[in-house]
Amino acid sequence: MTEYDIVDGESDADDLVWFDVPADVGTADESDPLSDLERLAQPFPDTLIRQVPTGGGDMDYVPWYTEAQRLLAFLGTYDWFIRHTGTPSGDDKEPFYCVGELTVHVDGRRVSVAGAGQGSDMKNAESDAFSRAASKFDGGKLALYDDAYWLDKQLAKQRAP
Repeated sequence: MTEYDIVDGESDADDLVWFDVPADVGTADESDPLSDLERLAQPFPDTLIRQVPTGGGDMDYVPWYTEAQRLLAFLGTYDWFIRHTGTPSGDDKEPFYCVGELTVHVDGRRVSVAGAGQGSDMKNAESDAFSRAASKFDGGKLALYDDAYWLDKQLAKQRAP
C-alpha cells in the first residue's frame, strides 16, 4: 500500500513524499485482540531496523521517525512538547541538549513521559529526546538491546486463558 504526506501544508505535487508501508508493521484495529501495551511490546520487524557503525562494530537502532510512525499506527495522535533546551556556550564542541515530553493514550489512560537528548544541533537533540521518550512506551525497541527480552511473552501469558 502506498501513502503520501504533504510536507509543508501546501498541496502542490513537488511537496508530496511517497513511501511504502511495510506489510509486517501492523496497525491498531478494532478486531485486534491485543491491548495497546501488547502491540507496543512486540519487537520491531527486521525491515524497520537500521544499523549505524560504532567503534565496536555495527549497532542496531530504530530511527525516531519510525518510532513516531509506530506510535501513530498503534495509538493514534500524540502530543510532543519541548520542556527545556540548552545551547552551547560558544564552544563548537559542546552539544545542544533538550528535554521533551511525549503524551499518548495507552489502553485508555493518558500517559506522559520525558526524554532527554543531545546533538550537534537542536534538530539532532530533539530527535534524540523524542526517541528516548518514545522508547519508554515502546517495549519492542528494548528487544534490540537485550537478548533476554521477555516483555512481549509475559504480556501474552497474562492474556492467555
